[in-house]
Amino acid sequence: MTPDLIVVHCSASGWGTLEVIDGWHRDRGFRRSRNAQPRHVGYHYVIENGHARSGARYNVARDGAIRPARDEDEQGAHARGVNAHSLGVCLVGRDDFSERQLAALLLLLASLCVRYGLAADAVIGHRETDHEQASDSPKTCPQLDCDDLRARLAELLASLAQITGNGASDDG
Repeated sequence: MTPDLIVVHCSASGWGTLEVIDGWHRDRGFRRSRNAQPRHVGYHYVIENGHARSGARYNVARDGAIRPARDEDEQGAHARGVNAHSLGVCLVGRDDFSERQLAALLLLLASLCVRYGLAADAVIGHRETDHEQASDSPKTCPQLDCDDLRARLAELLASLAQITGNGASDDG
């Protein structure tokens, strides 16, 4: 699969890890086609917030940790209608993402955009998918300003293009 879209999600939980989300997805009946670990998680990446479980002590080393889940060439199970041609990235949290998580998200998104030749507008929030827009009870995921995220990502991509010489020059 070559993605043309990246869908950003949130876990809608103040805590969690890749392993915890794998359990949640197992309980919902998700199953990967490949015999790999984790076996059930629908996202390609999970960005943790340092809170492994409810009431658990904060672990700064896990805040902003990018955890690969599904292989990028494997179809995800994260956003109905776009799974076949998108990557899914989940931020652990509801609407209170840490600066470390947001920095990790921007770096991961920039890396994926460069790898697949995608512009910042190829990044959308789960709530912005056609399926959710048409739903009677659409999701609010990922609980962040996606226009601001795309603007910040576009700035980062432009800076990377300037540094690497892989972008259009302003001086002709």
